[in-house]
Amino acid sequence: MGYTRPATGGQCLPGGPGTGCDPAAPSACMDPKFPTCRSRGPGVGYCTTTCTGNADCPHGFVCDTTATPATCKSAAVGMGDPCTTSDDCVGKDANYCETVILHTCIVTGCGVDNPVACSEGSSCCDVRPLGLNMTLCVPEGKCPTAPAP
Repeated sequence: MGYTRPATGGQCLPGGPGTGCDPAAPSACMDPKFPTCRSRGPGVGYCTTTCTGNADCPHGFVCDTTATPATCKSAAVGMGDPCTTSDDCVGKDANYCETVILHTCIVTGCGVDNPVACSEGSSCCDVRPLGLNMTLCVPEGKCPTAPAP
């Protein structure tokens, strides 16, 4: 379980940002700065906080305004892990191995019109013009189909 110290010299409390919790019983989120258990699926979540914009979120998190209430969303688990095939990415949020340029696990199925679909430092890239019927979260500036700046 993760811990955080909300105040200098204060007591460490369980439940800092990203600490695992059960959305049905979010008592693990005891840090007053991160009291919300954001669901990743049945029985799986992590401690976070509500937000109105990215500035409200800790490093590595983005404000997901499509959620109700809007909460800080963590980076995808496994994003950027080295891989040689998608088998290396099984069981992670980033479940696709990009084997041409990055050789890392990345997230598929993002929405080009929804910038919070990808984590901080990444952007959604539509690679359909290259013959791959998908969209991918790639590091900012690495999308081969993006218009030149």
